[in-house]
Amino acid sequence: MNLELQHERERSIRELETSCLLSDRERLIVKRELLLSDRKRLIVERELLLSDRDLSWSRAKAEFVYHQERLGAGADWMKLRRERLQEQETRSG
Repeated sequence: MNLELQHERERSIRELETSCLLSDRERLIVKRELLLSDRKRLIVERELLLSDRDLSWSRAKAEFVYHQERLGAGADWMKLRRERLQEQETRSG
């Protein structure tokens, strides 16, 4: 009887060890999944930052082109004004 109790006790210990190992493995799996989800989140955040940077770059480029066009339009306007003034001077002079 004592031997039977001993075997039962050993079996219970093995089952407990196995369940602890399984729970450790499950815990590691959950940690791995959390790390993977953190990594995915970081990748998404990085992509958003890159798209924000691209958007900022596009916006800056558009503003530069706009200002260049405005400066060009201003220069054209000044050129037309000078030509008109010269025409007026030649007519009156």
